[in-house]
Amino acid sequence: MLLTYLKKMKHRNEKLSSLIRQEAALFLEMRVEIPPGILCTVTQVTLSPDGRYADIGISIFPTTRVGVFLNKFKTWQHEFNVYAKEALRLKHIPAVRFTLDDAMLKQERIERLLEGEGK
Repeated sequence: MLLTYLKKMKHRNEKLSSLIRQEAALFLEMRVEIPPGILCTVTQVTLSPDGRYADIGISIFPTTRVGVFLNKFKTWQHEFNVYAKEALRLKHIPAVRFTLDDAMLKQERIERLLEGEGK
């Protein structure tokens, strides 16, 4: 019985993560002013084990413009929480926090290091 419950919870969390990811992408596309030439993408949603909180990973390209967006994440959090309550219409919606997905920054750093070794 416990195993069945855990499977249901895992499935629910996966569905909720997917919904939040879709709505976050729509939110960024429709409600956030992103300057031309900048790509802002939702890369992942990670739910806390109890489902009360969700971290939304955002990737920004070109990475030289990351600093412009870090200050905006806090504003987006509040606006997205209001938007999600209306859009998702679920009884319990996790409080979200936007975080920087720094995979591209790490990749660029590794490439620069490798270029430096080749010289």
